[in-house]
Order: sequence, then structure tokens, then C-alpha cells
Amino acid sequence: MFRKKQLCLFGAILESFGIKADTAKINLFTNLSLTAMVIRRAIPDTLPFFVPEAAEETMDFQLNAMVDALEKLKTAPAL
Repeated sequence: MFRKKQLCLFGAILESFGIKADTAKINLFTNLSLTAMVIRRAIPDTLPFFVPEAAEETMDFQLNAMVDALEKLKTAPAL
């Protein structure tokens, strides 16, 4: 049940950005989003080798990379 709701949520987010949300794209977007969230929350407590002073800049970079990738998915064929 959780996975079904997760697919619906992340699929709806993709659709709101004009991206045709097939399962492969939803799975990729889900993992990219959750990875960014986990890493941000884990710096510095759980990931001590990361540089806490650069956490915000790191997230900005990752989010910009995700936005660029999502732009490409708008015109990409189904995975």
C-alpha cells in the first residue's frame, strides 16, 4: 500500500512539472529526491566525512542537477 501511494505522490509531482510519469521515471525521481533528503539530514551527524559547512551548497547543486535532469525527461521517450 505504501509503494502504491508513493508512486502516486511522486508521479503527481512529475506530472505537475509536465513530465509524463511512467514507472521508470517515477522510480528515478523518487530515488533522487529521497537521496537528497537523506544526505542533507545526515550531514554532519551520520556522515562525518562530509563537510557540514558546504551542506547547503551541496544541496543546491544536487537540486539544480535534478531540475536539469527533469527538463530532459520532459521530451525523453519512456524508459
